[in-house]
Amino acid sequence: MGLQKSRMRDVVAHQVMSAVRKDAVKYNPAYEILSVTLQPLMGQFNAQIYGAQITKMLLLLTNEPTSLLPEGAGVCVDVAIDAPPDYRVVSSKTWARHTVAHLDLVPEGARGTYGV
Repeated sequence: MGLQKSRMRDVVAHQVMSAVRKDAVKYNPAYEILSVTLQPLMGQFNAQIYGAQITKMLLLLTNEPTSLLPEGAGVCVDVAIDAPPDYRVVSSKTWARHTVAHLDLVPEGARGTYGV
């Protein structure tokens, strides 16, 4: 599957340093810029897995390796690079030519901080 360059945009991925609870996540201040395609997460199968939460989720497609998007990693989609990530990777799978990740919107009050 080739991803169309005209539909791609840059997002920032932050690795998790520690996660005591879902609302107490510390992210590594270092980041990777990824070129991705974002779409709403849809489909009957995904709706059965995620339920009503699916309306706040995105499907991320990229040619980058999956090691940059482990489960729990933070992704800055609609916020600045230096802001806490507004999405969290729920699942990530690598196929022959691309990586697919499901992103879940993190409520503003639970977005975590940067550790040092």
